[in-house]
Amino acid sequence: MTTWTMRSRPQHSLHFGEEGRITMIDAGGRLLDDSDEHPSFRVYADLIGRPFCLVLE
Repeated sequence: MTTWTMRSRPQHSLHFGEEGRITMIDAGGRLLDDSDEHPSFRVYADLIGRPFCLVLE
């Protein structure tokens, strides 16, 4: 797991393969952006609307 901190708020990064998508949806994640502009990741929201990225490998 890679973690970095910005002054405005902490952020965390976990790298999953495409198989992680089903787990994210089953856990309540909601797809926000799967644009072709960034083919290496998808943006989801958690149960209370905070965005996070699912990085494809």
